[in-house]
Amino acid sequence: MSNNLVIFPENDFLNSESNNLFIDQFCFDSFKDKSFKNLLINNSTNLKSERMQSYELVNKIFYKILNILKPILNDINEVNYDTKCYEILLGAWLRKFIQQTLLKFKLLNHATNDHKIDSVKIFDTKDYLFVTSETQTIQHATIDENWNAQMYSELINYFNFGIKEIQIKNNNKNFFKDNNYLFYKKKELGLKEFSFNILTIISKFIPNNSNILIYDTGMSKKIEGLLGLKFSSIPRLYAKGYEIKYSNYNCDLREKIFNYLKKNISKNKSIENFILSIIHKSLPKSLLEDFQNIRKLTKKMYFPKNPSFILTSYAFENNEIFKSYVAQMKAINKNLKYIIYQHGGSYITRIDNRYNNEFISADKFITWGKQTDNIWNNNFSFKNFKILNKSNYLLKNPKKLLVVVRSSGYNAVPYDRYNEGKRQLSSIKSFLNNLDEEIQKKTIIRGHSSNKTKDYDNISKYIKIDYGKLNYFDLLSNSKVVIFNYDSTGMLETLSNNIPTMCLIPNYEEHLNDLSVNHYKLLSKANILFKDYNKLVNHFSYVWKDINSWWYDNNVQNIINEFCELYSSKPSKNFTKELKNIILK
Repeated sequence: MSNNLVIFPENDFLNSESNNLFIDQFCFDSFKDKSFKNLLINNSTNLKSERMQSYELVNKIFYKILNILKPILNDINEVNYDTKCYEILLGAWLRKFIQQTLLKFKLLNHATNDHKIDSVKIFDTKDYLFVTSETQTIQHATIDENWNAQMYSELINYFNFGIKEIQIKNNNKNFFKDNNYLFYKKKELGLKEFSFNILTIISKFIPNNSNILIYDTGMSKKIEGLLGLKFSSIPRLYAKGYEIKYSNYNCDLREKIFNYLKKNISKNKSIENFILSIIHKSLPKSLLEDFQNIRKLTKKMYFPKNPSFILTSYAFENNEIFKSYVAQMKAINKNLKYIIYQHGGSYITRIDNRYNNEFISADKFITWGKQTDNIWNNNFSFKNFKILNKSNYLLKNPKKLLVVVRSSGYNAVPYDRYNEGKRQLSSIKSFLNNLDEEIQKKTIIRGHSSNKTKDYDNISKYIKIDYGKLNYFDLLSNSKVVIFNYDSTGMLETLSNNIPTMCLIPNYEEHLNDLSVNHYKLLSKANILFKDYNKLVNHFSYVWKDINSWWYDNNVQNIINEFCELYSSKPSKNFTKELKNIILK
């Protein structure tokens, strides 16, 4: 029987006379009709060795394309930015664009190498625009059925992959609508944000002679203010940003860029040349149509005119106005220190995080613990600022079991992250379904807003599910144990506050770098980290009635303390003074 490859979850893309093989798990899950059995999910993209190869290739392609784009964008936008400026402005988007393209290329290779693919139905890509307004909305594009199918179609058109019969179908959607995902949406501002913006407006009338910028760090305004005072800077309030009214797609401008690019595209059919052939209609509007508009908006922020350092934990990726400002300042002053403070977990532990754009674009990256990634000489060990307010983590009435589940995830990486998340969810569901009913009745799943109701099909009727509506710290304070199904920020926070914690991650070694594997094995030895849900069920059922005997065992406590010193060290009373010294190093 012949094989038909399915890239879009609609009946029109099936072939009733063939085996219908789905390109990936996401496409299959999006398909409403599950009456057929054919499914293509076997791929090796998640294996550690292949994942590392992918990231190395992405890094090589990244710098080649960035250096090609740099003079083109400088000419178009009438600036003279160096590579560092474009790492700040464009780096995160470009890496994700290359990564998702490489993933789709690899999935097509897996499909056509493992199966004799006779036919596929693809979209006509002639008029489809892959453009996003902002750099960060590329993530949302990768979980859009249309956008993905169009990208698969482009790849099949370009490489063919030895597929005999390719049918082209029309698509009435010619671009990806990202309006719902923009970083700053004025209409969503609540009373708290409105009040803050009023105070920000008032602060603008106070002369800003500060030579530092402490912005969107995730620390409290009090801590930010105290840190500023250490540098003799009067504390100021800065708005999150201003609404950017994005322009229409400019065909002439994009065609001009393509004409520049053509001379860099060889006849060789490579993934690099493919990206160069499509990137002109993919670059975000923030870098082209609205580049100058965003530059003007930076002046409305009343940021310092000549800062000696800029410190942030969050604004480095999603905030287009902030990034524009940093790039402008770096272009003026090469000695400006651009400092990024770690804001989440697994930064130093994952094999892929060394390729994160924030490591590369920052002059200094401040970590949460003693362990740093020795591949970078800009890493500085410090403390986890997220546990400064310990009162949030006080246990008041610990009787419940809280299970924190990861998001469905974006496929903006060069491995099948969606499939990985699916397996992790399946494993935690198996654990929960094997618990005693009395424990299930005391269990709450904290799901991510991106999780769908169907994600929790076939789970015990006694278990409650919360999608982020309940206060997380209230849930925490009422829990005897917190269980995570992924290597999360929350796990570091609960461990640092000595809250009984367990974690279920199948094949956790696959995502860890060599520096961290042994440290995680110690967590496994202490019965905190598990790969197998059956072993977690056995341990959990054994200690549930007397959590403290296990948790406060001397060996377990020593392992926790050692791990936290490395990855989530507690701040001291002299936090701001010590942070000042780190900044000045």
